Amino acid sequence: MGNDQDEQCPCGSGKLYEDCCKKEYDAANQVKEKLKHALNDPKKSTELQELLKQFKDKQ
Repeated sequence: MGNDQDEQCPCGSGKLYEDCCKKEYDAANQVKEKLKHALNDPKKSTELQELLKQFKDKQ
């Protein structure tokens, strides 16, 4: 997003982005970046795949 302080929140609340969902979007983007880095590390990638398999098996 551009100037976060002046933009409406994409969630449709009518609030400014900065006052509404910015923290959630920032946290989600941080997680995405951490996952990208982990997937580029073969050992961490294998660990993530094992965790996902365990999660799927429980459902």
